[in-house]
This record gives sequence, C-alpha cells and structure tokens, in this order.
Amino acid sequence: MAIGSTIYKVKLDVANMNIHHYSNYNLTVAKHPSESEYRMIVRLFAFSILCQHNLDLSNDSSAGGGAEISSKNFSGEFEQWITLGEPDEKRVRQICSKAKNISIFTYHEAVAEEWFKKIEEKLWRFSNLNVIHLRTLEHTKLSDIVERGMNLSCLIDGPEIWLSTEKKRVGLSFEYVKKAKEK
Repeated sequence: MAIGSTIYKVKLDVANMNIHHYSNYNLTVAKHPSESEYRMIVRLFAFSILCQHNLDLSNDSSAGGGAEISSKNFSGEFEQWITLGEPDEKRVRQICSKAKNISIFTYHEAVAEEWFKKIEEKLWRFSNLNVIHLRTLEHTKLSDIVERGMNLSCLIDGPEIWLSTEKKRVGLSFEYVKKAKEK
C-alpha cells in the first residue's frame, strides 16, 4: 500500500446468478490519494464480477502500473490480472504477457467506446483478454455508498450488477465486448 492511502474495510456478500456463485468476502481496500471514490467503487464492481477466481484486492497498484486486482497460482505466477481504464496498445501487450487471463474494465462510457473502436483490431490477437464495458444505471452516484466501513450486498443478474447498503443502492450494466477464448 502506498503511503497516504485511505483504508476501507468492506464486508461484501456476492450473489452471482449468472454463474451460481454465492460467497462472502472481508476486504481491505486501499484507496490511493490520486484515486477517486468512484474509481474505488468500480474496483469493487470488477472484483464482484470475477471474484470466483480467488482474487486479491488488498493491494492498491493503480498508481504503480500493476494489476488493480489479481490472483496468483502456487508458483507465484499471475492467473488473473484485472485493470481498469483504457490502456494503450503497448500496455495491453505488456499485461497480456503477464497472466493467463486478463480483464480490462472500462468505465468512462463515451471514452471507452471510442478507445475500443480505435484499438479493437489490435486486441483480437490476445486470446487471453476480456474487455468489459461498465455503464452506470439509474441516476445515482457510485460514490454515494462509500463509507470507511461498508457492508455491501452485490447482486449480479444478467448484464446488471447492483451494490446495496441498508439505505442505498447503485448499479451498473456490464457488457463483454471482447471475450477470451475458452481453453
């Protein structure tokens, strides 16, 4: 964790109806000073979508170019590498060589679509790459649910994912615009 990171404790109950994965997670999330609360919540959404892969969310590598979320095998090699945003082609090439499965979650709607159109041809050669577009649902701000200690319920059903507290609910839709080849 970087010096000056803000630490959040999250109890997350995930019910993924798409793949029948139901589990509880106690997470420590470090928010780097340069990271917004919105982006931190997007990391929780990405974690929730792929959490069945024994992911590690405890390290905040968003400022250092590492994976925001990852999992390693017993040999210390990356199995899953998850990053947020719209990396350039060189960065995509680098991360696709670092893990068996790569997922890029985009969350700036208009920028993400433009980025994908621009780089799409170059992405198809990476058989281990998923690109998932996230779009905000309803008229809520994702940062509305942020507290230093959060008890969240996550429901994933079809292309929608919802995070709820006792008082508030925020949602995203997600779409795989590029899927990794099944092995």
